[in-house]
Amino acid sequence: MTRSESSPTIFALEKIPRRKEYLLRLSDGSELKVTEEDVSAFSLAAGGVLAGDLVVELGQRHQHAASKAAALRLLKVRPRTEAELERGLRARGFPEAVVRRVVEGLKASGHVDDRLFARLWAAEKLRRGASGRRRIVAELRAKQIDRHTAEEETERAFDGEDEIEIAKQLALRRAARMSALPQEAKKRRLYEHLLRRGFESEVAAEATRFALGDSGMKGAG
Repeated sequence: MTRSESSPTIFALEKIPRRKEYLLRLSDGSELKVTEEDVSAFSLAAGGVLAGDLVVELGQRHQHAASKAAALRLLKVRPRTEAELERGLRARGFPEAVVRRVVEGLKASGHVDDRLFARLWAAEKLRRGASGRRRIVAELRAKQIDRHTAEEETERAFDGEDEIEIAKQLALRRAARMSALPQEAKKRRLYEHLLRRGFESEVAAEATRFALGDSGMKGAG
């Protein structure tokens, strides 16, 4: 087989320290990173010729492997939604097509699961007792979980739980930090705080009355 300019020869093959990668120095002066797995799979060695589209294929395979490794590192830090993982990989310079392929593969293997993420997020927020349904759904939507999944998993978390009781306990804790304020200021601030935490107005009003012992409160005060 006659070598052509489009089929460079491997001038040298060097192991990259602390990584499962090799650096190929090619006869045309270019360099190419490849995975340790591909060195074996394609029998790459000094003097070998990278015929046809092998240079492109090896480059694409390395990019995919590097993107997947980066994704797994991100997931090791904490669970992430599909959108968060895509955003993290794009920020690291990986092309859109590679990002999508890697994320789809991780979804198929169960490493990325937006519904499970939403379920765990809602359960943890409920455990902390500091958020109402609206707040949890809004947080999940901000992470680009679709509305149906966000609402369904939030409802699942609250199944059997008394949201008013959660709001009351939060109101009591918050009110304890407002002892120096006048009663009307405490009413207003506590009520507004509960609204910000995602509780409906009726729930916020009842919890505020409970925390402040004010049976006469009818609204925001």
